[in-house]
Amino acid sequence: MTTDARYVFDDVELRASERRLLIGGQVANIGSRAFNLLLMLVTHRDRLVTKDELIEAVWPNVVVDQNNLVVQIASLRKLLGNQAIVTIPGRGYKFSVPGVQVLRAHELPRRDQPLAAPLRHAPLLGRREEVRRVGELLRMHRVVTLTGASGIGKTRLAQHLCEELSPAFRDGSAWVELASASDGRLVIDALARALNLDLRAADPLPGLMHAMQNRRMLMVIDNVEAVADDVARVVHALCESAPGVRFLLTSQVPLRITQEKELRLGPLSVPTHVLPVAEALQHGAVALFADRAQAMDHRFALDDANVGTVIGICRRLDGIALAIEMAASRVSLLGVDELAQALEQRLDLLLSTRKDVPERHQTLRRALDWSHGLLAETERLALRRLSVFTGSFSLDAALDVLTGDESATPESARWDGLDALTELVDRSLVIVEPGEPPRYRLYESTRQFAAEQLAASGEEESCRRRHALAMRRIVLALFDQRLRDWDHAHAGVALELDNAREALSWALRADPLTAVMLAPPISWGLVTSSTAALDIWRATEALLSDDMPLHVRAQWAGSASIFRLPCWLPRRVEWARTAIDLWRGTGESQGLQLALLNASRLLAQDDPAQCRDWLAEADALNAPGMAPGLRAMRADVEAQAALDAGDTGAAIAAFEQALRAAAASHNSFIMQLLSRELARARMVQATSQPDHREAA
Repeated sequence: MTTDARYVFDDVELRASERRLLIGGQVANIGSRAFNLLLMLVTHRDRLVTKDELIEAVWPNVVVDQNNLVVQIASLRKLLGNQAIVTIPGRGYKFSVPGVQVLRAHELPRRDQPLAAPLRHAPLLGRREEVRRVGELLRMHRVVTLTGASGIGKTRLAQHLCEELSPAFRDGSAWVELASASDGRLVIDALARALNLDLRAADPLPGLMHAMQNRRMLMVIDNVEAVADDVARVVHALCESAPGVRFLLTSQVPLRITQEKELRLGPLSVPTHVLPVAEALQHGAVALFADRAQAMDHRFALDDANVGTVIGICRRLDGIALAIEMAASRVSLLGVDELAQALEQRLDLLLSTRKDVPERHQTLRRALDWSHGLLAETERLALRRLSVFTGSFSLDAALDVLTGDESATPESARWDGLDALTELVDRSLVIVEPGEPPRYRLYESTRQFAAEQLAASGEEESCRRRHALAMRRIVLALFDQRLRDWDHAHAGVALELDNAREALSWALRADPLTAVMLAPPISWGLVTSSTAALDIWRATEALLSDDMPLHVRAQWAGSASIFRLPCWLPRRVEWARTAIDLWRGTGESQGLQLALLNASRLLAQDDPAQCRDWLAEADALNAPGMAPGLRAMRADVEAQAALDAGDTGAAIAAFEQALRAAAASHNSFIMQLLSRELARARMVQATSQPDHREAA
């Protein structure tokens, strides 16, 4: 078969080298077996082709039933019409469409004008700022690449810009589609077809460069990622030879050439909370959902009853345009409430009902699989391992999870992990959240897809263990800082809280020691009076064992004694005493001092004599480098004791001392409490003093 030929008949074009079938100018959805079968029949259209010949050509070296051939013939007849392929009973088949033209790769039909951009099938919603920004960038840069995750809306934006910006260029604009291109020759061929060029040379690039050198136009090249290196070579060469041409590209990765300016396309805007309908529709994600849902079912209307649920759906879909469109298409079948509940199975639930979208965007799973298929194996491994994270995560935690290759040294493994993470960020499969230091996350749909890959890989348990150990190390280090920099430590634990709780969930069934160690920092991050924290204390109490290190049990007991729900009060007293005994056994002065002060505050009224002894022991442990948080606690205990004794002057002095120490430890929470206590003490002092005005 001639692999560089094009076969044209009626409104059909069979492109052998590209393995594409176009009907009416649109790419037809055809499987590889059916394509091979059609190519065999068209190539030998001058004769009958026997069943054996067809089976050998389509299923070489495989024993198949002739019913497979019948099925493929039937699928071709659906595309081309029943008369296109004639059955010769008992013998084989013959292609019967007359007037087939055979064109070589360089023999392209010429047109007078460049191809127009494909028709946009729906209005562009929620991208006004991006349209303005791209227009500015194209005025300043030769090449602008729109990058972003699969389904984020790069193609839709590029289609809009191709049409809108065309009048600004003398020679207009041209649209180039590269979704099916697989090598550099096809890239040049696609550009030539968009420009109606007849390139006959063995090396067509010089001819393309020459033909474009005097043009002033916009070339919009879509779906570059699969052939990015080839596109980079061609575009770089054209930038050198055709100064009047601007290039707008869409890709999951940038070209990385000197003339390029990358614009990473983010999700559509989603409200952070429930808004009235008119305000919600100002956000692109909600506007897109409402528009697509109404297109599928004219009865749908965004109203006060469903706007909160729609916002929640858009938020759970991360503002990804493709996912939102697919979800909206399900509203007529499921309704908004049922759709929201079904999103846990989004990879199977979400599909497109439109016939004009590429095959890779027919379902959410296919879109993600397309992106996944472009990754190297090391990047696929990294992506599936990162799926253990919930919400955002730090670089440090990511590298701990990624470095699971025991064949590499720890340092080289971390460098490999960093390289893989960088590539995933470049491909918009991992999102960088602004901040210093930055944090990372996966879109939830991507995370679910990667989690399936992780489960199938057989390494999920080991990966979750690394995740749990990483979170244990990170949150415990922050928890240890709370007496010297409370605000920083608490904010740090709050950032890690979702992942720490995910790690705890795994550790409760698989690693009791890690579960017990995670309980204090997580409960502190949750606020010590929450019912969620109570569940953690009760679950981890059942895991405590004498085999665990003393300091682990001491930390758990001391933290449990601070917990403030009334139902836990009897346990608090028990754990306060236990913590003192355990810390004494460890020889760690700061932990013991903290336990003594906590117990003194807890039992100040019930057992004052014991509390005085504990305070004396705590005072004996004072050191020059004593943490300011401990100094604040000691002064607070002294102030409360003075108040109980009726000595408001001493209480005020102690509260002021406690406030200074709390400020030194950056503990804004305790400073607020102490400020209220100080104000109360001053009020008591003012009301208890005699009124000297009457005596005067």
